[in-house]
Amino acid sequence: MGSIPQISVMRGPTPRSELQDGRRLFKLFQQAVDRYPQHTAFIYEGLQKQLTFSELEVKSNRLARALLKQIAEKSPNSDGDYIIALALGASDSLVISLLATWKCGCAYLPLDNNAPPERVRHILSESRPVLVISETDEREKLYKNVGHISYHKLETISVQLPSSPLLDEEIMPSVEDPIEIILYTSGSTGLSKGVRIRNSSIKNRLEWQWKQMPYTSDEQFCVFKTALTFVDSVSEIWGPLLHPGVPRTLLILPRDVTSNPQKLVSILEKYKVGRLLLVPSLLSAILLYLGLSKHNNNKLQNLKLWICSGETLSVPLALQFFENLNSGTQILCNFYGSTEIMGDVTYHIMKCVEDVAVDNKVPIGIPLDNTVLYLLDPDLRIVNAGEIGELYVSGKHLAAGYVNGRDAFRFLESPHTVDPEHKTLFKTGDYARIVKDTLIFEGRTDSQIKVRGNRVDLSEIDSALSQIKGIDKSVALCYSPGEINQQLLAFVLLEDEANMTASDVEFELARTLPKYALPQVVIVQKMPYLVNGKVDRQYLLNYYKQNGREENLLVDEFDFSDVPKGKEIIAECLYKTIISVLGSSVRSKISLKTSFYSLGGNSLNSVYTISKLRENGYIITKDLGEVLTKLSHEDDEEITESNHQNEKYKVEYMDDQHKEDVYRMITESFVKKSDIESKLEPPVQIHEYIPLLDGLWPTLVKQNVSIVARNTEGKLVGVSLIFDDDEEPEVALEPPLSYVLEFLDYVEVPIRENLLPKGKRLHSFMLGTDQQLSAQENIEVTSFLEEKIIQHGKEREYVGIFSTNTNPLTQQLAEMMNYKPIKTYQINQYVALNGQRPFKNLPDSVVSVCCWKQF
Repeated sequence: MGSIPQISVMRGPTPRSELQDGRRLFKLFQQAVDRYPQHTAFIYEGLQKQLTFSELEVKSNRLARALLKQIAEKSPNSDGDYIIALALGASDSLVISLLATWKCGCAYLPLDNNAPPERVRHILSESRPVLVISETDEREKLYKNVGHISYHKLETISVQLPSSPLLDEEIMPSVEDPIEIILYTSGSTGLSKGVRIRNSSIKNRLEWQWKQMPYTSDEQFCVFKTALTFVDSVSEIWGPLLHPGVPRTLLILPRDVTSNPQKLVSILEKYKVGRLLLVPSLLSAILLYLGLSKHNNNKLQNLKLWICSGETLSVPLALQFFENLNSGTQILCNFYGSTEIMGDVTYHIMKCVEDVAVDNKVPIGIPLDNTVLYLLDPDLRIVNAGEIGELYVSGKHLAAGYVNGRDAFRFLESPHTVDPEHKTLFKTGDYARIVKDTLIFEGRTDSQIKVRGNRVDLSEIDSALSQIKGIDKSVALCYSPGEINQQLLAFVLLEDEANMTASDVEFELARTLPKYALPQVVIVQKMPYLVNGKVDRQYLLNYYKQNGREENLLVDEFDFSDVPKGKEIIAECLYKTIISVLGSSVRSKISLKTSFYSLGGNSLNSVYTISKLRENGYIITKDLGEVLTKLSHEDDEEITESNHQNEKYKVEYMDDQHKEDVYRMITESFVKKSDIESKLEPPVQIHEYIPLLDGLWPTLVKQNVSIVARNTEGKLVGVSLIFDDDEEPEVALEPPLSYVLEFLDYVEVPIRENLLPKGKRLHSFMLGTDQQLSAQENIEVTSFLEEKIIQHGKEREYVGIFSTNTNPLTQQLAEMMNYKPIKTYQINQYVALNGQRPFKNLPDSVVSVCCWKQF
């Protein structure tokens, strides 16, 4: 008689919770307040703000009472949930608002400030929150059917309210196991859907984390860097703040740090961070950055626990981790899960190279506490061990379903008796198999993929494509899913009369899809079909592999006209490398005068670019024209930043003798170069700046902080108008220029009054350069002025400098000089006080970035 085959079921440990059942999560925070009132709860790295547990308790109690005043007459949605939507970036105000939301008995729903308006409207209309809290009133029209208040107004109301803990009878009523969080994910019907996360699910996830991966005695700071809309933010924020033992301090990182390996590594070093949760693409970027310079060899030695989640972790990347971090004390973990199952339901721990692979794949591991995993066939029968089946999950991690009962088929009653306490199964849509007592991921059953940890359903892209006029047929695909070179693609066949480019289609998609879900569009002359009438997807992917964007760009979008003789081969290598990294981000012809960042580059993909050039033996600096002259084939040479030739220029404090040149440079710079002024209707004329400068000039000269740059020939070539932030004159102006000043007040005043550190501050107001300068000289002068502003500010003991940049060059320089972005605003969305939209003709890509540099 043969042996009975084992079945594919895995059950995690079943410890009982040590946390009191039925208690809202904020009660755990109050316990920490009682025990450790003076312990620092968080530090907001962006503006160096921090609060102790007792201070956070007071602020959140007051804010909760202010919220209750706003929602007193509101009713729950169709699911019975009281939801408060938060349109706030990572900041101190966000953490206060999260706690306050829980304390008034509601669930929080994060809104992405950069999401297309249509996506936000769908979320709000379906979830029906009782209130939206935003940073400013800028998107008020978007929330017109929902109660809305800015955080600043809410905080003003809260100041006079009691700071004592809220009584149970004060807060909104709730059920035994209430919904604490609503997170929206990509939907297969083209509409994102909201996941309702229970109180018990969050507790179970946190208790497992505290037990399985406890904080060490020297682990004082824990990083919050993941977007709030992503489920991994739950354990990042609440793991430290709700810890039943000695709490840790939450380190809140601005968004720009997350995508910049250099900045991120610096902060992790500064605070001796001991654990980090990250997607594999960010892990790859950090390892590349660490490998670029021998000065990085001893960095991140305190970072013992690295947790990968959100994407497939490849074997080569895991091996690279151990090759680069070879102290023998670092641990790499691979987590698996989704929003519907509290982010993680399995984990695999790797302490050395031997732990990395099983059957040539990194396992997704074994189940967490109070979790049962089933591998089932299409008839919901358990498959035999070693066979591939679809993964179903039961246990405490399951969400309560989707908002408004959407896609109820994903949550079904279990036909099996392995886990009688939890009778609901969640259909993950993933294939897996059990090998050597661990789970191996074997792909998706549907069209979902992960992009930088975000779930993207290709059918959502297909749906967005179908709404664009002029498209005959289209199909969305993913090239090299799960790999570093993964690329979302949309193959498009246009109608005969349609006059559209790939960029036109991508622009239309950006109206409805989030940035991470935007595909590279490939226009095809005909759509290939299989004999069964379906689109031949493999043919299209092979077509892209053989004839991708790089081939087209070599002919049409590379400009070699300025390349010095003998440098053509190096230039072609540089151009090809940039295209291979940026892909569909590229929107213009590439030449030596091109800014890497204007092509769609950012801090994260610049690391990939540098690494690829290193593979060919080259070194890269920041500006492409300078790159070509600096590239060499010396493997041991260090990566260096572009050294601005400061000896070419001298700085002087601005006074009356400079007036004529200053007026000329400011007016010509802003009229000829500024998108804002030139796209107004009617556009701003040079003479209209004179009343503005006349009104500002006496104060500027009196304060003696503005500077000018003079070249070696004695000519003034640049000016930076700077104010002492405590004393700026008001100037009465007429349209259209008045719209510009009104807009700046709109975005700046709330920040300067509420978010900046107290003390003596500088405000960088306007910067202009001589119009006769070459592109390279313009960069040099601008960089020189920015560096001198910082130097002089420090010498005069200012606490820092505030600036709003609308120009890509100054935005790039601010990033290079470690300014902290506080607020990014899409300028064409601004509505003036008179109801007009003066900047409506600006493209969506033109943004203002308010930022702060701490001295």
